[in-house]
Amino acid sequence: MSENSLLSRLDGIEARFEEVSTLITDPAVISDMKRYVRLTKEYKELEKLTNATRCYRNLLDNINEAREVLDSESDEEMRSLAKEELDDAKTRAADIMSAARSEASKDFEAAQSSVRDEVKDIASAMAARVTNQKVDRPVDDALLNEALKEAGGRV
Repeated sequence: MSENSLLSRLDGIEARFEEVSTLITDPAVISDMKRYVRLTKEYKELEKLTNATRCYRNLLDNINEAREVLDSESDEEMRSLAKEELDDAKTRAADIMSAARSEASKDFEAAQSSVRDEVKDIASAMAARVTNQKVDRPVDDALLNEALKEAGGRV
């Protein structure tokens, strides 16, 4: 997986983290204990990866700054410090990237599952409103995917 592909996936996970952060403060979610517990668990899982992502991006910025110093600075002491910073940041970034690849796969799957459950809950509530009936079971996956496909997405 390329760095850009991983960063794109991490962007999606970070966006979901922000969404879950908002949802767990919603009184409607808090009153639905099952949903609240599920979202709180997801929040904790995504928080670790989001923090690592932010650290990784900071290291990428440090790498770029060190390269700029190496390209523009003529003072050997400054170049030496920049080279040390570059080597340190590259090592730490590689360590974070390796750990993030492993965690991203696990957390991405968990986030997808949670989003699927969330969409099913919303679809069930909408079906109940439309039909004025209580819907006891979540919407079927095939039906949900068909509706989402028509809307331009897939869960």
